[in-house]
Amino acid sequence: PFLEDHQFKTGSLTLRGKTFSGILLNYDIYNQQLLMKFRNKTGADNLIVISDAWLENFSLNGMTFEILPLDDTVRRIIQIIGSGTFRIGYMWQKDLEPDSFHGARYYSFSSPKKEMFIISADQMIRYRDNRTFCAALGESKRKVVREYLDNERIRIRRIDDQTMADVMELINDQVEK
Repeated sequence: PFLEDHQFKTGSLTLRGKTFSGILLNYDIYNQQLLMKFRNKTGADNLIVISDAWLENFSLNGMTFEILPLDDTVRRIIQIIGSGTFRIGYMWQKDLEPDSFHGARYYSFSSPKKEMFIISADQMIRYRDNRTFCAALGESKRKVVREYLDNERIRIRRIDDQTMADVMELINDQVEK
């Protein structure tokens, strides 16, 4: 149920304003939990679920995640891309599905799926493709971003994180003007 694989990787996390680095972490996207692996005094490996009440953010494999509210009470772990007034959020999930052959009694997890959001100070706007991405932007930014996406032949649905960070930098530069 993990984002990438079952291997724990070195990352960092922030709990109640204090950052801890060099920690073995893995992100369980099915249960929306961050797991930490550590070795106790006797040399045995232990796993602990990091409380989402204290967790503010974490970094893993070059990706940054924050705990953000979706509704009044529901908080989810969301991958954040970019910095500034506008950022991108990817909400990852996996589904538990029955195996596809007839008479199967076993279940397996689907491939990771993501919901994509534009995050500003007061709202999260869901988008699916170039059209809905540009529509979610204000009138002043829409034309510039549309031209940039067309000229660079960028498809928002299949974009890598670095290119998306570049797009967000363009959008945030437009805000400052």
